[in-house]
Amino acid sequence: MLCETGWSQKHKSIATFKEHYVEIGMALDTLSGGTDSNNATRKAAFQMHCAATKSEFIVSVCLIAKYSALLQPVKTPWKGCRVEAETIAEHLGTDFNMPRVINQQKHRANPPALTSREFWRRSQIIPYIDSLIMSLEQRFFEENLPAFSLFTLHPHAMLNMTYEDFF
Repeated sequence: MLCETGWSQKHKSIATFKEHYVEIGMALDTLSGGTDSNNATRKAAFQMHCAATKSEFIVSVCLIAKYSALLQPVKTPWKGCRVEAETIAEHLGTDFNMPRVINQQKHRANPPALTSREFWRRSQIIPYIDSLIMSLEQRFFEENLPAFSLFTLHPHAMLNMTYEDFF
């Protein structure tokens, strides 16, 4: 866990996916309705298209792409995730709305909200930020700090050390 770098690759994959979201959605739509592909391909493409055009999924992809970028030091902070999600939904011809809210919801988040903006903030943005904070706290927990001192044994780090730093 200390040396895990998979999050960096995952961030790049999600960023690339979001960048080409509209094209992927349109391709899935074409595959799901086409007669050139076999039945299994049409069925799989239809299921993926249905999932990818849901407002919850679009917001999640935009949110994860933006906040994952914060882990990359050269990226800019998150702004306008909702606007990007609305733009993607518009290009795909999907209505951008909040799900139907009922009193006794059991299978998904059902936070009280009067507006779509408030709903997405309470159901996805805040929980995602909380999850990200918990992950960072776990990774950089104070008990792990001595293990990070092992990085000073890397030859590149040793070149920048003074003689006194070795003792």
